[in-house]
Parts: sequence; C-alpha cells; structure tokens
Amino acid sequence: MSRKNKYSLEIKLSAVEKVLEQQISVMKIANEIGVAKSQLQRWLRYYKRYGEEGLKPKSNHYTGDFKLKLIKTKHVQSNTFITKQH
Repeated sequence: MSRKNKYSLEIKLSAVEKVLEQQISVMKIANEIGVAKSQLQRWLRYYKRYGEEGLKPKSNHYTGDFKLKLIKTKHVQSNTFITKQH
C-alpha cells in the first residue's frame, strides 16, 4: 500500500516559490498551508537539488518482471551460499 500524497505538486511549488522568490519566511508559509516547518524545508532542499522533479511523488510500484528477477536472483544467491558452505 502506498502513502497518499497529501499535498499536490502545485501547492509544493507555490510554497517553495514564495520562500525563494518572494522571500517570505518558511514559518509563515508553513503555517499558511498547514504543513510542518521541517516539511517545507525538505521541499526546499529537494527543489534546490532536483528542481521541480524533486517535488513530484515517487512511485514505489515495481513491475512483475522486476519482482520476478529479484526473487530469482535472491534464490540463486541463497543456493550459492549454501553450496559454498558445504
């Protein structure tokens, strides 16, 4: 189950731009939108490092092929480990 993204990209961008471009304090903007100061600071850090991409939700969904490959790899590794011990 994935975590629901509570704040849209537009809200995040608006908040970040107000701090960076309009030089409004982090605390003031955080209070206005009802987010913790530390959360807004995290958005600012991600935005400075990655641009708009840093504010977009990240997908934690893996394809079936990827999952199958991972399982096969783990299985091979565990069998190799067992045979090396004997």
